[in-house]
Amino acid sequence: MRQHEKRIESISLQKYLQSAVQSQSVVIQDLQNILKRRLQCEPKLSIPDVILWNRSTMNMKDAMFYKTYFDSLSILYGKLDEVFKEVGFNLTQERIFAGVPMRKKDGETEYYEKKWVGTVPFTYGRTCDAVWALAAAPHRQDQRCQYDDLQDAEDSIGVKYYVTVQNNRETIIIRNYQVAKRYVEESRMVVVWRALSDASEDFPGITQDETGWCIVHIPSRNATDQGNTLVQACIRLTPMHFRSNDASMTRMVAEFMELSMKLGMDDSLEIQRMIASLLLEEALYSDELDFDDSGILDF
Repeated sequence: MRQHEKRIESISLQKYLQSAVQSQSVVIQDLQNILKRRLQCEPKLSIPDVILWNRSTMNMKDAMFYKTYFDSLSILYGKLDEVFKEVGFNLTQERIFAGVPMRKKDGETEYYEKKWVGTVPFTYGRTCDAVWALAAAPHRQDQRCQYDDLQDAEDSIGVKYYVTVQNNRETIIIRNYQVAKRYVEESRMVVVWRALSDASEDFPGITQDETGWCIVHIPSRNATDQGNTLVQACIRLTPMHFRSNDASMTRMVAEFMELSMKLGMDDSLEIQRMIASLLLEEALYSDELDFDDSGILDF
């Protein structure tokens, strides 16, 4: 059955490649190799037969990225219970997503994992709003584009942005495609996301595939403090390349992953900043001070 599914996916991908414009042939060939590699790990990943037409800020290649990655989110959602059975409910001592990811292997696939379980000092509703806001990476604004043609627009996010980092006094520009989807269940809100990162000029042929899951739990009716909310989260970073596994490529992959993890630390700091901002806002508005509609204190 899986071989049949893979054959269908390969035929769909071949049809797309044959119809693609010649000017994008090099990029498309790279993408084909990446997708074939991912299909070995995700047998049920569907490759779209039809992609959306160009928009003013998006080209055909961008549309394919978004469509392909967005379609895979339902697969990630289906793995939710499996992932969090491993994550568990034991509270993580460190700050949210701080520290170095743990290196793991699933068969021949190597990846890095970060997981976090903890309570945040906010109501369920405010926590859900904050998590969903962070899923759009609002702190990443360099050459940022938003993709609006995803299904369930109110519960879907598609963005592209660039991040500039320093590496041994050299400036590296990393391009990121990111999609996310929100699922509101009876007793929890779930956010799943997937992102593709590359720095093709400095690290040709190397990409990073990020998959993430986050659960915000509604406090039980018997909970003594309704102002605290339990959050579970897990991120997996998978390096990908389609060249030989020689020593030079191994070094390049390791260097690219190190840069990616630095960006992850920046994201962790942004989460801490948002929490601090929410705490300050909570403190200001909880002392029965009188503010007008614009947030100015009335005396």
